[in-house]
Amino acid sequence: MCGICGHIQFQNNEALDPRSFYQSHLKLRHRGPDDEGLLGLTHDGALVPMRGQDTIPFYKKLPHIEEGRDRFRALFGHRRLSIIDLSEQGHQPMGDEKNGIWVIFNGEIYNYIEIRQELVGKGYSFQSQSDTEVILNGYKEWGHRLGDKLDGMWAIAILDMKSNSIFLSRDRSGMKPLYYYKDSSQFLFSSEMRFIKSQISSLTVNRGAAYKYLKTCSFETDETFFCEIKQLPPAHNLVLNLRDGQFSQSEYWTISYPGSFGDKPISKENLFDSYIRTLKIHLRSDVPLGVALSGGLDSSSIACLSDKFCPEVQRPLRTFSVIYDEKEFSEEENIKHTLRQIENRHCWSKPNLDGFIDRLTKLITAQEIPIRSLAVYAHFYLMKTVSENKVTVILGGQGADELFGGYNYYNAYAVLEYLRRCQFQKALKEWMGVTGNKISMVRQIISILKNRGSGWLSFYDRKKLFRSPDTVIPQSKEPISSDIFWQMLLNDFRHQALPEYLHYEDRNSMAYSLESRLPFLGKEMLDLAFQLDVSDKIRGGTRKYLLREALAGHIPSVIYQDRIKKGFVIPQNQWQRGPLKNILDEFILSEKLDHHDVIDSKNIRSYYNQYQARQHDDWGTIWRIFCYLIWSDLNR
Repeated sequence: MCGICGHIQFQNNEALDPRSFYQSHLKLRHRGPDDEGLLGLTHDGALVPMRGQDTIPFYKKLPHIEEGRDRFRALFGHRRLSIIDLSEQGHQPMGDEKNGIWVIFNGEIYNYIEIRQELVGKGYSFQSQSDTEVILNGYKEWGHRLGDKLDGMWAIAILDMKSNSIFLSRDRSGMKPLYYYKDSSQFLFSSEMRFIKSQISSLTVNRGAAYKYLKTCSFETDETFFCEIKQLPPAHNLVLNLRDGQFSQSEYWTISYPGSFGDKPISKENLFDSYIRTLKIHLRSDVPLGVALSGGLDSSSIACLSDKFCPEVQRPLRTFSVIYDEKEFSEEENIKHTLRQIENRHCWSKPNLDGFIDRLTKLITAQEIPIRSLAVYAHFYLMKTVSENKVTVILGGQGADELFGGYNYYNAYAVLEYLRRCQFQKALKEWMGVTGNKISMVRQIISILKNRGSGWLSFYDRKKLFRSPDTVIPQSKEPISSDIFWQMLLNDFRHQALPEYLHYEDRNSMAYSLESRLPFLGKEMLDLAFQLDVSDKIRGGTRKYLLREALAGHIPSVIYQDRIKKGFVIPQNQWQRGPLKNILDEFILSEKLDHHDVIDSKNIRSYYNQYQARQHDDWGTIWRIFCYLIWSDLNR
């Protein structure tokens, strides 16, 4: 887990300022405090490895970037958080001078041992035990098809002198961020926007992205909150021609509708075996490792199966959990059931609101975007606890809900999908199997039917709180299917849910120099999950049906039997109407609200007063407005 950045100049008569580049590079220090490396490409084609203030002593003979006199047309930077092969052999940028290939890389390749063995069989030699060298030799062997071989999370940048190009690649799910900026004279890329922002002063707030956040809290895979900064979408490569500055993007992994895989069923045994194989490679680490344990099915299974089936796990297993004084929001009892089943060393984290504005400002600064809810605040608090306990790698359960059908509203989509297929008995069975208030489910189904085909924003159009920008909000580019259930999962995976969760997972962990790993998003699990039909994910009202059955007998029975999706819960409503009310008043009822053209301040003040008077419970919209105001102040 690291940070990468680069700046390429296209004009032959222009040279980059290495001191300015380095000061921007230092803004990524939290992503890799263990080492740093820099590389310059001069106008005459010479490559100059350089050091910075945090470069390890082994490379102290390299010239310091701020002392150089070369005229550079390109500069590259890397910040290292050492996880695999802690020696100086893992230093980046890592190069093959003979072949003119240099790599910088953020992330972790879990199957690096297997790929290394394959490459050794093809005649390649290795000087280190690092996954970076696997990427370097893998690129020489497979070129732009490298991503097909990798199982992990990554943002990769490769300078290829033979083809005079830069190759960028991002992992399948988008666990690792990769931003870029391009104009007629230059191209910049980075793990975080703050590097680009410090190099480019004239950036414009993306009103379309702000509008979409405020109304639906959804994220496009290529947009950001600044019009000029883009994201490389998940599962994409980008190739930049250094001669003329032209670039192209290509998708190396696509999600196919389950019907395209044929009718071969996947058993719970198949799923279990895939999960164990995935867990084993996610536990590879040369530094202390732990599990973020929420009390739900996903994180509990990571802890229980790692303890029972993975001899490579570090023992006792370090586990970390968030709890609250408000017992109705705490999963403490479920967590204790899991702890009794495994050999563990556990730490509790209890978020509080002391110095709230300062902490929230620090969090939004780390996130670089306004956040959805206080759950991100609680997770930030948890990562702080992990760091204070000297653990560097933390495993979590993100991704399982989107892949295996874990959200409560998926039941309604399953009923609708069976009705679409004219499978009325199955629809009735799902209806009867739902626990709780079936009237609520009827409302969900009506809402889905009313809004289907008219876009995600139509449900919110009744609340005239935000002014629509001129920018057209792009529609999903995902493959289209008439399968209602599958399309909802796909939307959550690519747009509505997972991108935001992966964003805050990366920024919160990296703010404390931690590596967060998500086994459910491993390559084998992804390929398997997208082959499953609705009946494998929802059956008899039970969500995550096949996953739950695969885990039966291996997790506490109380968790196996718990069919209510709680999520990363927090007493948000209570806090917004209690200890945070005065702070919210200060922002939403003040003139701060009047200076934003996507906000209708009069209607929002009225809507906020109705909320505090308990005339509605739409805490989410209130919170997003509040966070957007803070974010705007930070980005003036």
